[in-house]
Amino acid sequence: MDDILKQCMLKGLRYYRDETRQMLAMASQSGDPNDAERLERRIHRLDDRIRDWDLESRQMH
Repeated sequence: MDDILKQCMLKGLRYYRDETRQMLAMASQSGDPNDAERLERRIHRLDDRIRDWDLESRQMH
């Protein structure tokens, strides 16, 4: 059950990361550097979290 929950959460994080990338593209086009920087930091945090969870999931199996 725990594994299924983590897989669902990983899918959600990946979806959120993809949506954030789209928002970053729009912010970059509109020329708002503060918004773009904030979104880039968010993407990096999401990437780190996804990578950590993927690694943890692989170590359990």
